[in-house]
Amino acid sequence: MKSFKDFRESLTAEDMQAISAKANEATKQIDHTDGLQLGKVSGLTSVITTIELLEKYHEWLHS
Repeated sequence: MKSFKDFRESLTAEDMQAISAKANEATKQIDHTDGLQLGKVSGLTSVITTIELLEKYHEWLHS
């Protein structure tokens, strides 16, 4: 079985920038003037980042 460490080392700066850009894009729909939305932004960013990394891992694992 492939090592998770190898997967982590396979991620490039470009991969992480693309994932970050997707997460940032998703938060644009949230009203940032309301300080109470900070938790929503943080949660949404975490979910999108996790899903994107899981998708990359799945692709890497089956390559």
